[in-house]
Amino acid sequence: MSTRKDARVTLAALDRAVYNRRPRSGVIFHTDRSIEYAAYAFRRRLGALGFVQSMNRPGTTAEGSGLTSACSWRPPSGRG
Repeated sequence: MSTRKDARVTLAALDRAVYNRRPRSGVIFHTDRSIEYAAYAFRRRLGALGFVQSMNRPGTTAEGSGLTSACSWRPPSGRG
């Protein structure tokens, strides 16, 4: 945990989620425009995983909420 917005913490959380869920490439990773999600290291890691990053447009906050709830990730049958 950290008291600041920190790309290292965000990267650690991403790595843990990928380790636990083993998603395939092609995942659309939707975020707000916070500094930790816009960090070069974070964007590079998403690219290395084959993920596509999607961000809210500037000035919007809940643009992706419908997409997030409608397309939430679920484990393949037989896992979880």
